[in-house]
Amino acid sequence: MNGDFSVSSVRSVVKVLYPFQMQVLVAGSSGFVGREVVRQALLADCQVFAMVRMQGDAHLDEEAVASGQLVPVPFGADAEVLVTGFGLDTSPIIVNCAGVQRD
Repeated sequence: MNGDFSVSSVRSVVKVLYPFQMQVLVAGSSGFVGREVVRQALLADCQVFAMVRMQGDAHLDEEAVASGQLVPVPFGADAEVLVTGFGLDTSPIIVNCAGVQRD
């Protein structure tokens, strides 16, 4: 190796050492804005915790869910449940995209 590192080689090493660079908790992840926030966070290799009111309505990326990069969590779960039950760090990035619940 001649000391030249490509961005992709550095990313692969970082991914082995830190499989998810950041954890992002998105409230309202199934809404118009929330879906885009989730999409962008996944593209940035973040682990996303998607708070959803009803999982069937969430339209989550099944491949990302299967890999553990996207974790659906019930809307209203408290901090202890998120940390102990879902593996959320104690200092994630939190994005609130939750709107008014429609009837």
